[in-house]
Amino acid sequence: MEIKVVSTPPMISSNVPEKELRLFRNYLGDAEIFPFEHQAKTFCKIKENKEVTLIAGTAAGKTLAIAVPLIIKIIEKKVNKAAFLYPTLALLDDQKKVLDRLGSITGLSGEIGYIFGGFSRSNLIRNLNKKIILSTPDAIYWFFQKNIKYSSLLIYGLSQIDEFVLDEAHLFNGLTLRNLEHFFQRIYSLRETFIQKRRARLHVLTATFEDPLMKLSKGEKIDGRSKCETVKVILSIKKDLWDSQENFKTKISEALEKGFRRILVVCNSAKTAHRIFEGFTSIDKTKPLPAEYLLQFGVVKRSDFLESTKKMGISQTRFKEIISIFTRFNSPFLRDIPKDTNVKISLDEVIEIISREIEIHIKKLLQLARQTDGYKKNLEKKMSGYPKLTSLIYQSINHLTSNKSQIDSIDLEEWSTQILGKMEELDSPSELIGKKDLIQSKIEELATQIFGQNELATLLAKKVWFSIHAEIYNQNTYLLDKKFWIPPQIPLKVLNLTEEEKAFMRKEIEEKEISVQVRYVKFWENTDVPVILYTGSMTKSAREGLINLFSARDLPRAVLVSTSAVEVGVDFDAELLITEECEGNSFLQRFGRVGRHGSESEVWVFVNGDTLGRFKGRILSEVSREEFSKIIRDEFPKKLYAQKSVFLDSIHYLINEQMGRIGKKLNKGLNLLTVNPLAKELKAKRIEFSYGLRGTFPSISLKEGITKDPFSLLRYVCNDRLYATNSAFEIGSADMYFTELIFKKALWEDVYVDIKKTFENTRFLFYKWENIYRIIDFQIYWVIETKLIKSEAGRNLRKRWQELLKKPSLTAQMIASLGHFNEIVDTQLGKFLLLHGDIYIRRAAKDDIGSSLVEDYFQNPLVIPGQVFLFIKGIDGPKAAITLLEGAGVANLEEVYYDWDGLRHQEGILGMFLLEKVSGACFYVYERLYKNAS
Repeated sequence: MEIKVVSTPPMISSNVPEKELRLFRNYLGDAEIFPFEHQAKTFCKIKENKEVTLIAGTAAGKTLAIAVPLIIKIIEKKVNKAAFLYPTLALLDDQKKVLDRLGSITGLSGEIGYIFGGFSRSNLIRNLNKKIILSTPDAIYWFFQKNIKYSSLLIYGLSQIDEFVLDEAHLFNGLTLRNLEHFFQRIYSLRETFIQKRRARLHVLTATFEDPLMKLSKGEKIDGRSKCETVKVILSIKKDLWDSQENFKTKISEALEKGFRRILVVCNSAKTAHRIFEGFTSIDKTKPLPAEYLLQFGVVKRSDFLESTKKMGISQTRFKEIISIFTRFNSPFLRDIPKDTNVKISLDEVIEIISREIEIHIKKLLQLARQTDGYKKNLEKKMSGYPKLTSLIYQSINHLTSNKSQIDSIDLEEWSTQILGKMEELDSPSELIGKKDLIQSKIEELATQIFGQNELATLLAKKVWFSIHAEIYNQNTYLLDKKFWIPPQIPLKVLNLTEEEKAFMRKEIEEKEISVQVRYVKFWENTDVPVILYTGSMTKSAREGLINLFSARDLPRAVLVSTSAVEVGVDFDAELLITEECEGNSFLQRFGRVGRHGSESEVWVFVNGDTLGRFKGRILSEVSREEFSKIIRDEFPKKLYAQKSVFLDSIHYLINEQMGRIGKKLNKGLNLLTVNPLAKELKAKRIEFSYGLRGTFPSISLKEGITKDPFSLLRYVCNDRLYATNSAFEIGSADMYFTELIFKKALWEDVYVDIKKTFENTRFLFYKWENIYRIIDFQIYWVIETKLIKSEAGRNLRKRWQELLKKPSLTAQMIASLGHFNEIVDTQLGKFLLLHGDIYIRRAAKDDIGSSLVEDYFQNPLVIPGQVFLFIKGIDGPKAAITLLEGAGVANLEEVYYDWDGLRHQEGILGMFLLEKVSGACFYVYERLYKNAS
């Protein structure tokens, strides 16, 4: 099916303030040009101190429309500071070019600052003092949690910002949007309190305007148009429903035969994109890329490059510097260094690793002690699902408290203090130097000095040996080439080559004296057309510059194979887009990459038969861009989001409480007093919560820092390649590159929540009674139901509980402690168990053969700690789950992970787990199910 999408170009306006027009023209280098009408309107409104919501697609000049008048206001000292917030770092990096150029023109280059998560206090303050600040909301959101407690000075810096710009606001939805609402309200309140001025203005830039965005800004809406030409769209059904890369391969080959020069391919999954790149391309040594691109994107073998340095005749000092860069690029762990290598490690780092491990496992013991009132017998029963180190530390503490039947926080603190004292008294130099084997022995000796000669010392020494970085010490530099810990290949751009060295390397490349490969640029099979890979499963440094290469004028033709990574944050255009059916707004972002410079652009889209049928019923052969966009949003898949959550609001209530009188004012102003009962319960029970603007679901990191969803990745990674991490955002790391997964078959068919282990380690149950949430001890409920009731088959659960309540016994006391939950336990509402605890993961091959708990290299369970989750009792299969969830309108929420695999492995307990990707999502599902059941 062919559709001609006709664009009406934006109107030009001469009604522009003089200073804004001058800066606009200087930026574009055109003394005669005038802005688009929507840009001119934005200039005027911002000059008049009005808030603006600018709605326009790609190639509409939104950033320039908002940045030009704000910079003029800064120059004129009408505002002190402006902050530009972007949903992704990629978009920030792209739009930074616009602001850098404007800063250069106006003399404000030194007044542009950046805020990223993890900044030191001094670095954050330095950047907050700039006139123009670029950041992501996630980064500032992170600092709110960190610094309200510890440094009002940092928050004071944020409160000095007069005007905020939120770019690509349509990417914030559901609970993320609710978080953003709290975020800005907090900033407004801080400003009014500290600065005692009007609240900061918020300008919103968005490709589409949905009603929920009105919660963020009441700014005057300005509709804009993209500067795009007519585009021909061709919809076709996939020939192979199960092999996406084959469909794409056919279309790419067809496009090249038709002579398209710039082809953009956007896949829905990174795996498909990488398979296309690896499966249908080759390295054509007869037609390499120009030497300049090889210097920018190429990698060389270490042996080849070291040989070239000898030919260059570089100094010994420069040679050592290059070796140092090689080492830093792949900073070696002690475990990875060959035995005969001289190494140096820091005693402070040894102590830091041991201290961190002790802190982690003491916290786990403290949690267990609270659950069991410190009774050792009960605590020991629960120990089975915990890491081995937790058990060994408990044994050590138990030995010291052998005369007691209980342990408490004082016992744990005394043991920790004793251990820390021993570490301070260690008789050892500040640096340990020697052969690797000797250093390993010294680490074991240190652990023995601290803990004695036992299994705890051995395991902690192994932890240090595995986790610590080492420096190669006093090694013959020319022999380093033989050591595998230096990466076999290294990108030339990280070597910081001088101009003289670049000239030499350029000559070496042109004369083919050195072989340089480009990892993410190859040639389409049987052609001389370069194919460039650009996905979110590549590191930021690996992606850097690849979009510019795709647009380079000295490449006659090129293919860019990508994912949603090109939807926002990159500025380029293509002659042809080949893509597949996806969520409507995502497709429109992709669609905006074509038709920018010429009327010959096309879009080829794979769709399913139902979608094609609906399009034929609605679209004629020609349609306007606006009407086409509306139809896409109607007919392409939609994402469903949670709208609100009492738990999420309770988290913000507690965060606000830390701000004293400002927090009290916020909690009243945002109508958060209704969540006060739940917030108080959370505080009283010391329930820790995840705090993040968007995702709070921990991931697993691969080598090079790429992170992936654990339930997906764990189908491919064995236990001996998994390692625990101490990051709040990761449950572990995998000793594997993403490229290893591209063609790898899954080793496990199902990855799912381990019901028994998870329930053994679930602490709390939330339930709703008379519109107020109560929290009870889950273990008491579970013991009563599973051990006291289910043994009597056929008995009505509530009736049996009522009988037991009448008898004076420990069981009756336990049932009474469950409060009003007794009234709903055997009703439909009692089937929805809203819980808090640790999630244990299990995986199984086909037919449950080889089912096992997921563990790390040290045989510790890989756990998703401290999660709120929902268990729906009685669900016996997908059909029942879908019926129930669809009935409540919560079947496909973006913020929820649905454990479909677990329905095939119920271990005698019928039910389904739902986990949170964003804090508060399971409360939203519970509310909807509760309402539906009521």
